[in-house]
Amino acid sequence: MKTDHKEKDLFVKLCRFCAYRERAEIEVFEKMQQLEIKPNLQQKLVAKLKEENFLNEERYAVYYAKGKFRNNQWGKLKIALHLKMKKIKKETIAFAVNQLDEEDYVKTINTLIIKKNKKYKEPDIYKKKSKIANYLYNKGFETDIIWDCINECSIH
Repeated sequence: MKTDHKEKDLFVKLCRFCAYRERAEIEVFEKMQQLEIKPNLQQKLVAKLKEENFLNEERYAVYYAKGKFRNNQWGKLKIALHLKMKKIKKETIAFAVNQLDEEDYVKTINTLIIKKNKKYKEPDIYKKKSKIANYLYNKGFETDIIWDCINECSIH
């Protein structure tokens, strides 16, 4: 009887952990490691969290993608890489990054180009464009979109 009570307490603790913000399954497993929960019970608790909709990989991936884009101005490539590191399925990653609004995506790239254009004091226009492109690539934006935007902006 005592194990049922402990299991219920652990489940409530994990529900709070998941309710605080969206979590990836790997984060929940890491939390259970910290709590020293036995592996066989971990699987059971994760299944129950999914069943009760506290843990939802697709929802997590979408929130993650939108948050990293909005707050960190990351591109799709960087978002996808970080989701992959969290062991999110390829299809779910593709779905999540495709939820980003294309118009906002291009606006963000253009805003970053304008900001960097003012910052970089490179006299050679080609070097300046290259520096800006490199910056955007490191932020995770796709090369073709970067160059389309750079070529549309007036960089001087």
